[in-house]
Amino acid sequence: MNAIVRIPAAPAISIFRFDNHDIRVVEIDGLPWFVGADVCKAARLSNPSVSLKALDEDERAKIFLGHPQGEVLVITEGGLYTLLMRSQRALVKGATAWRFRRWAMNEVLPEIRRTDSYAVAPAPTPVAIPEDLDDNRVLRRMLLARMDREDALVERLVITDQELIDTSRQLTASQRQVQRARPAVECVERFAESEGLYSLQAGGKALGQKPNKFIAWLKERGDLLDLNRSNLPRQDLIDRAPFRVRIEEYGGKPRATPKMTSKGILHYGRELCVSVDWRAAREPDLFD
Repeated sequence: MNAIVRIPAAPAISIFRFDNHDIRVVEIDGLPWFVGADVCKAARLSNPSVSLKALDEDERAKIFLGHPQGEVLVITEGGLYTLLMRSQRALVKGATAWRFRRWAMNEVLPEIRRTDSYAVAPAPTPVAIPEDLDDNRVLRRMLLARMDREDALVERLVITDQELIDTSRQLTASQRQVQRARPAVECVERFAESEGLYSLQAGGKALGQKPNKFIAWLKERGDLLDLNRSNLPRQDLIDRAPFRVRIEEYGGKPRATPKMTSKGILHYGRELCVSVDWRAAREPDLFD
């Protein structure tokens, strides 16, 4: 049985709510830790005690929350990801575990990274100052302000005849370019829809990039997250199809492995302003 690190201090608790379930989050050394029992209950995971014990030692710890909670088991962000990805329910669209995974990855974790905090401070409510409409000076100021806004609008709408002619010519030229490029675009789109999955290294080669530098660039952009010793894509990039995550076995344990789709390679080709050399990539891994 793996040892559990005990953290004696009672850290501050933040509460997130999912489907009428409270998810307690504590900060330890500047990182978020989730109360494991809360996660399992909200996501409706079966055998929570077995699932939590299966996590690696550095993904879980026991902390003292004080009376009446006493010691509770908390898990890291990587442990949360591992716990959910090991559950088949988290991969079934519409299931509670699936909705919980999307809520945690798309709302809770991005908000924590953006604000470096566990609670969103409410925006201050503006205090309305009543205007004395019987005061001629107030009415004159309001009238002048409205006239200024209308004058600015008129200036933005003024377009000379020559500008209209130039714009029309540019649109015509652009339409011709689109028509000439349409067969090539349709060919590429059909290819992107029909191909399988590529490793991150193969995707980098197809884009003429050194694989390790390409992966480092994806991490700098925040498209890849270092979770559970794996470079895993953000949930929104999985939903939009540039990436897929496959569960593969390493050392007798399941591990989430990122893969790039053909659509994703084309997407990053546009981002890098480079053409795609499909021959430079290895043969894709076909879908199961």
